[in-house]
Amino acid sequence: PPPGGACPPPRQWDSASQCLLDHHHTTLSLPSILKGAILLSPSEVETTHLTVNSVLSCPFCTSLHGELGRISDLGDRSYALNAAPSLESSLESTPHAQVARYARSFASRGRDDASDFELLSGSLGSSRASSVRGLSWFLRWGAFGGNTILSTPSSPSLFKVLFSVYYLPLYAIIKAFSAVLTFFPTESPKIVSQAIGLMLPVIAGVWIAPLGILGGLAKALGLLKAK
Repeated sequence: PPPGGACPPPRQWDSASQCLLDHHHTTLSLPSILKGAILLSPSEVETTHLTVNSVLSCPFCTSLHGELGRISDLGDRSYALNAAPSLESSLESTPHAQVARYARSFASRGRDDASDFELLSGSLGSSRASSVRGLSWFLRWGAFGGNTILSTPSSPSLFKVLFSVYYLPLYAIIKAFSAVLTFFPTESPKIVSQAIGLMLPVIAGVWIAPLGILGGLAKALGLLKAK
């Protein structure tokens, strides 16, 4: 359960305000996300993504990062990590214990925790730890976006409809690319994962950055309050 309570963390956006704030955080994290494709091993990258998604449960992210984990040095453990119901289960599916601990706490809290980041920095160094934090924001953005789109038919609102229209092209690309990845061999060469790790935030950033800039401006004008 999430630290400090039994209520499950939110898994989608229901309001434009929180959506814009989270886009602002993710936009600021894009340099660290890109850096992570080089500084972190593919299995560290996908341990972060899959552990966060084990809490947030986005089907789009399961398809994409399940396959990215499989072609990384995680191999066939990727789907077990994605389905892990607890931290203990996560640790059984990855050699990167500190990364999994941080990512699971991040997903459960819905935000970065200073003490968690300090522990992670002590293990990985501040530069690599900042990339794990950025990747956690990246997966949170992807999971919330996917779950918001999927929830729109059953609980529509003007915000969700506009959000879905804006993001459907990107999530269609994600779905198609996930299918292509099934043809890649398990534990592919490292450079394959690195190239994909650089490509994904660049493509996604085309959609993320405009809303992130808008969120930053609204926050600076006092129209949005950080949570």
